[in-house]
Amino acid sequence: MTGLPKVSVAIVTYNQESFIRQTLDSVIAQDYENMEIIVSDDGSSDRTPEIIKEYADMYPGLLKIILSDNNTGIAENCNRAFFSCTGEYIAWLGGDDLFYPHKITHQVKAMEKNGECDLCFHAVRVFDSQSGVTIAITNTKEREKRNVRQLLYDGVSLPSSAIMVRRSSCPVNGFNVGIPRANDWLFYLESMLNGYVMRIDGVFSGYRMHNGNITRNSLIDDMHKTYEHIRYLRPDLTSFANRAEAIACYHEGRKLLNIGEHTKAQSIFLKGIKLSPLYFRLWTWFMFSGLGKHGIKTLKSSYQFMARLARKNPRHDI
Repeated sequence: MTGLPKVSVAIVTYNQESFIRQTLDSVIAQDYENMEIIVSDDGSSDRTPEIIKEYADMYPGLLKIILSDNNTGIAENCNRAFFSCTGEYIAWLGGDDLFYPHKITHQVKAMEKNGECDLCFHAVRVFDSQSGVTIAITNTKEREKRNVRQLLYDGVSLPSSAIMVRRSSCPVNGFNVGIPRANDWLFYLESMLNGYVMRIDGVFSGYRMHNGNITRNSLIDDMHKTYEHIRYLRPDLTSFANRAEAIACYHEGRKLLNIGEHTKAQSIFLKGIKLSPLYFRLWTWFMFSGLGKHGIKTLKSSYQFMARLARKNPRHDI
């Protein structure tokens, strides 16, 4: 253990009795020695607190638990975990997700080797909870290093289970409680405002898809608030935050089209266009969103062709 920087694994839970054992086992099984596990439960009404206590009794020197009598919300629960972390690095995990072997070791090595790196991440396996089938592998094609401008410009999404952040880079006030759900994205952006984020190779965590996940519908308003806050903190990043929000509008509009909400889709495409007029995918989908299913099918085929061309000629000049 001597010489290894301390890592805090912060786990936030709420009514996850069906998954929390697998989550805790996946962290305890890590091969990294100098580690503490902070588990903060947000007033669960099921057996989650009981299971957490059971693990704390089994691993008294490893687990620290924080139990709330009331359900206070994600942001406040994250803050209880965050302010209890004493490690040089913090790795985050939801109470229903998984760490895969060697995650902590690989990320600490990367952070120690790159002292100006505030945050690093890796690819994540998204899987169906019932079948165990892999749905997708995220974050496999991003450039290795980015500053905050590049991250916003590219519209990259960073799942919490993929992230390790340098404690000294984190916002002193923790998570913004004015953003009730998608507050983690703002937290990570604030953590790297003056440095950069790095991707490491490998798939080192699993994101579980099940009926209890927060839906994209409940997150889109929070995403808009996040970019509004970034514009307030750093006016010099306004154009990059606008583009990132426009990309969020693009994905939300696509989702609305898939469920037949063409009018709502057009509205959110238009909002994105106003934020970033040169983001041409928004213009294309805005114009074609009124053409019905056949028009959308044609557009999808054209877009897939253009996307293949774009991947062959990525931009790295920001």
